[in-house]
Amino acid sequence: EMFNINIATPEGVWAVYFLKHVFAILAFLGQHSESEPIVGRIADSRNYLDLLWGHLSEEGHDETNLS
Repeated sequence: EMFNINIATPEGVWAVYFLKHVFAILAFLGQHSESEPIVGRIADSRNYLDLLWGHLSEEGHDETNLS
């Protein structure tokens, strides 16, 4: 457990899908290999960050208190 993320939580599910895209981007940067177009992976990663932001906002975190 490198990051100690509980995948049975909304944040854990988010992390699994987000990291899938991050690892694909890293593979592209290292080997220029891609299973899907890299532009799509980057766009999806941005969307996942927006989803996390919205989730944290709904949970009562704001931009000055995201801890």
